[in-house]
Amino acid sequence: MEVNLLHHEAWPTVFAPEAAPERDRDYWRACLLHDGALILIAEIDCQAAGMVTAQISEETGSLVHPHKFCRIGSISVSTSHRGGGIGRSLMSGIEAWATSQGASDLRLTVWDFNQRAIAFYEELGYRTRSRLMWKPLQTETITATSCELRPAHIEDATAINALILQFLHEFTISADGSGAEQFLASVSTEAEARYISDPRYLYITAFAGDVLAGFIAIRDRSHIAHLFVAPQFQRQGLATRLWQAALSSASDHDLEGFTVNSSPFALPVYERLGFVKTGPKIEKHGICFVPMHLSLR
Repeated sequence: MEVNLLHHEAWPTVFAPEAAPERDRDYWRACLLHDGALILIAEIDCQAAGMVTAQISEETGSLVHPHKFCRIGSISVSTSHRGGGIGRSLMSGIEAWATSQGASDLRLTVWDFNQRAIAFYEELGYRTRSRLMWKPLQTETITATSCELRPAHIEDATAINALILQFLHEFTISADGSGAEQFLASVSTEAEARYISDPRYLYITAFAGDVLAGFIAIRDRSHIAHLFVAPQFQRQGLATRLWQAALSSASDHDLEGFTVNSSPFALPVYERLGFVKTGPKIEKHGICFVPMHLSLR
C-alpha cells in the first residue's frame, strides 16, 4: 500500500488511489502461482519490513539471441525500516536466485519521477537498457493554477509524508537513505501530524481535487521547515504561491527575516524567492543542506 500511495501521489492521473488489500489479492495470488516466479519477504520481529517479486522469462525473436532473463516486478521497504540495508539484501537475494535459474541478466521498470529509486538501482549497477516514451492525448489536465490553498488538516499527514519521501534523494547523502534514520523519523506521518497540531507550526497545503500538489510549513513564524511541490505541478508558480501565502500570514509580526535549510537541488527556487546562502553545504545525520536567509528589512 505504501508503494501504491507513493505512485498515486506522484502521478494521480495514471495510478489509482489506495484501496483495501482485497483489490489486489488476485494479482498477488497469480504472482505466487506463476511458474518461474519468486517473492522474497524481509521480516523483522515477525513483521514484514520489505518485499520483492521477480519472474524468469525467455526472450526470443528474429533480432535477438534466445536467452533467459529475470524481470523484477515490485520492490518495497516499509518507511520505518528504510536505510537499514533491507532493499539491498532483497535485491541481492533476487540476483542469486536469478543466477541459479540460468538468467543472463536482471531487468526492471522504474518510473521517471521516482528519482530516489533510480539512484538506488544505479548504485547497484543497473543501467538504462531502453526507454519507454509517451505522449498523453487527453485535453484536460490538472494544473497548479487550479489548486486550492488551505491550512493543513491532521488527515493530510500521510499525503505530506509521501510527498516528502519523493524527494529524499535530494537530501540524503546515501542513495538508499542509510544514516538518515533521524531525518526519516522527523518527517514520518506521525511526526507530521504532531507538527500540524502544534501552534508553533503553520502548514499551508495546495490541493488539486483530492491530490496534494504541494505544501509549505513554517516554524516559529520565521523558518521554512518544508516547501515541496509534486513533480507534475512544478514550474507553474505553485512554490511562489505557497510562499506568498505563508509570508502574508506573518505580516502582522515584527520579523527581521526567514531562514531555511535548502537541499542543494532547491537552491535556485529559494534564490528566486530572494533567499541568499549564509554558509557552505552542511552534511549531518545522513543528509545535506545549505543554510539560507531572507531579510525582510
